[in-house]
Amino acid sequence: MSISTIINPSKDLAILKAVKASVETDLDAGAIGILARTVLASRNNLNSSVLSTDLLVNPPVSATYDKQYVLIPKAGNGKWGDIQKWVNQILN
Repeated sequence: MSISTIINPSKDLAILKAVKASVETDLDAGAIGILARTVLASRNNLNSSVLSTDLLVNPPVSATYDKQYVLIPKAGNGKWGDIQKWVNQILN
């Protein structure tokens, strides 16, 4: 995302609507606000990383996942430890 997109309120609202429709999270509004402020504060120092496909699997479409295309940890559904370690390495 370019800086012009990040600082454009109407584009931000459109992005927020798309994210709300597409992402399920347990973050509350306060945590999301803190995250958004952190992103904006670091807008001149953005890095990009791609999560290795070695850490995720795409199980067959099934009722287990409401017939949706999903990615789950290779260690098993709900076992996020390896992914959390990867994120911590990227952030530190």
